[in-house]
Amino acid sequence: MRELKRIEQTDRLPRFMRYLAAITAQELNVAEAARVIGVDAGTIRSDLALFETVYLVHRLPAWSRNLTAKIKKRSKIHVVDSGFAAWLRGQSADSLARPTAEGAGPIMETFVINELMKLRAATELEVDLYHFRDRDGREIDCILQTPDSRVVGVEVKASATVNVHDFRHLSFARDRLGDEFITGVLFYTGARALPFGDRLMALPINLLWNGQSVSSL
Repeated sequence: MRELKRIEQTDRLPRFMRYLAAITAQELNVAEAARVIGVDAGTIRSDLALFETVYLVHRLPAWSRNLTAKIKKRSKIHVVDSGFAAWLRGQSADSLARPTAEGAGPIMETFVINELMKLRAATELEVDLYHFRDRDGREIDCILQTPDSRVVGVEVKASATVNVHDFRHLSFARDRLGDEFITGVLFYTGARALPFGDRLMALPINLLWNGQSVSSL
């Protein structure tokens, strides 16, 4: 029986890891994950804790400051290595680079979240990271909150072009939070930093790795 249990676990953990890669940058529904993997919810929670302990995934908790009464409260899952996530999803660098690539958005979002976490650790920034989503469809990929409750909103778009419509959720947060909203940033694959009104800007994603600091935002 012990051997059968060991074999079952050896099979289950890789399947669960592939499932988490498939939903990277999405909210985790424990009941749905349990159904797909074929185990109970307690096993899913235990396996997830194991993956977090060995730094394979991390959870981005939901953020709420009473912007709306319809807040979604599930955490988002991000695979710690976006390249590993892409590999598990069967995506190559070449396939993700195509203009019409399906699935590029979640991988790019996961990459940005991971880079922000690295930036926080490297610079000892005192911020907590969250995500925001409500039942009306408003969503902000990452909320960085300081100890005094000031906020930076971060969105990610896997596109070389952006427009004012892409800032609608950041604008919503800015208008609701007032002076506590420091800035809203949309990372995209274009080459130029672009202003989009009061405290809103689009920034090239390569700022995260080309040596220029974004920690002062």
